[in-house]
Amino acid sequence: MNRRAQNFRPSNTFTQIWLKLSHASRLTPHALSLILTPTVYKKDFIMPGFEDLDAWKRSARLSVQIYKHFAACKDYGFKDQITRSSLSVPSNIAEGYDRSSKKDNINFLYYSKGSCAELRTQIYIGMKIEYIDKETSKAWIAETKELSRMIQGLINRLRQG
Repeated sequence: MNRRAQNFRPSNTFTQIWLKLSHASRLTPHALSLILTPTVYKKDFIMPGFEDLDAWKRSARLSVQIYKHFAACKDYGFKDQITRSSLSVPSNIAEGYDRSSKKDNINFLYYSKGSCAELRTQIYIGMKIEYIDKETSKAWIAETKELSRMIQGLINRLRQG
């Protein structure tokens, strides 16, 4: 059995899919493990899909909140800038994880981290010009700071591996 299959711990959903595929096809368990297990960059580090990353989930959720908040905003320049930077955070995480090299993945995580800082700046400005109330601003600022830490953690983990 290859290293990917040895290190992978299937979820209940994964097991159900595995069983259905193994019964429906003539593939051996080893062949199925090659098809269904995630990418491994290093011995013990299994690379999940970007959809499984908390940083991606939380940044996508924040982007949706920002889009909804500014749906009726008539300042199209500000609205466009803040929604684009909010969308850039999860998009760069996703794009990096779909790249074939660890170096590209790390670069896109840095782009995502930069977009997070850009978004935080725009939130501060939105609060000062009263487009965003203080309570919402504080929550979004705290979330962008946490997202930056999470993204840096992903970068550090990839560099170790």
